[in-house]
Amino acid sequence: PKCLSEELEYDVLIVGTFSLSQSFGAQTMVRVEDPVGRIIWSDNRSGEGSFAFTTDQMGSYRFCFQSAAANGVMQRHTATLDLKVGVDAEDYDAIASKEHLDPLELELRKLEDAAVAINKHMNYMRQRE
Repeated sequence: PKCLSEELEYDVLIVGTFSLSQSFGAQTMVRVEDPVGRIIWSDNRSGEGSFAFTTDQMGSYRFCFQSAAANGVMQRHTATLDLKVGVDAEDYDAIASKEHLDPLELELRKLEDAAVAINKHMNYMRQRE
């Protein structure tokens, strides 16, 4: 398997989308593992998909792609992963619609969320020292 890892804090929203190149007869498994190696999300279909979760512990989360050979012949695949973490993962259009926020209130909400995220990150960095 080919894996990417991301060091994440506790209680952080993660939203990911992926797309895989199509290969005749090949199937690619996509999985997300927490810092202790438990699979917290997986998908065996080819093509594209998305996932979302909130971290339940801090540490290195792994995003892995593993391809099964078609007819015993390994083929080259391309995988694209778009990962949004924390404030970047929030759907502010939905929040604005739900809470009836005007554009200024929405921008203030974004700034407030960014300030909270920075504060959380600073506390996380202090813990790691």
